Amino acid sequence: MGATMNTYPPSQGTFTDEFLGISKQSPLLLNNYPYFSYKDNMDTIPLEYALFTSPSSLVNDDQYAYQNLFDANLDAVYAALEKSGGGSLEIVVSESGWPTEGGPGTSVQNAMTYVNNLIQHVTTTGTPRKRKKPIETYIFAMFDENKKGPPELEKFWGMFLPSQQPKYNVNFIYA
Repeated sequence: MGATMNTYPPSQGTFTDEFLGISKQSPLLLNNYPYFSYKDNMDTIPLEYALFTSPSSLVNDDQYAYQNLFDANLDAVYAALEKSGGGSLEIVVSESGWPTEGGPGTSVQNAMTYVNNLIQHVTTTGTPRKRKKPIETYIFAMFDENKKGPPELEKFWGMFLPSQQPKYNVNFIYA
């Protein structure tokens, strides 16, 4: 999310000066990692907001209510695009995931919860700002990378171990 600033509340999203010259002819590839926002702001961001498990909206921003951090991050970028004249630019979430160890809030259970809820969310609903708009999203990562790091956290984003054994179950089919 280094290209944006003022991302809270989401409607206040703006681009940094360095990023304003973006091309408006191709999709914007966005790495959307609620984990890092959670880790860096644990005193103000509840874990359930980051994992898509909040039972109700936790952030209200004008006419938009946010039940998860993924949508808030994405809508901050949509707001920044609209302000810079790029409101029609398509966004593809090129990376999103949750680590299984190496930092606060990491566990196999939290990673499984995040990834399965992410898949269900992006295949069934849009963001508060872009309702019913599919969110093309790619999960990071397929495999743990045991040679990556530091920090230690960087090794543990995979849905599979380097041995190709699954770390947790993933449901890729939601109707």
